[in-house]
Amino acid sequence: MICEGGPPEYAGRVWDDVEADDAGYLLFPLPGEDGPEAWYRIDPQENPGPASQGEALRALYIADYLPS
Repeated sequence: MICEGGPPEYAGRVWDDVEADDAGYLLFPLPGEDGPEAWYRIDPQENPGPASQGEALRALYIADYLPS
């Protein structure tokens, strides 16, 4: 997965060890990491595209927090 947009700590970074929830949402930072909170969403219907380390799904930045 590759992050598109959002904080510079995540934008453009390729991750191979994360999974989105059933709705496709991901929250960064990951457990044990430091950084600002940022929500991303992947479209599970989308086909992986080219990334620097092979093919990856795009995770699009959506918000610093999700309204409750």
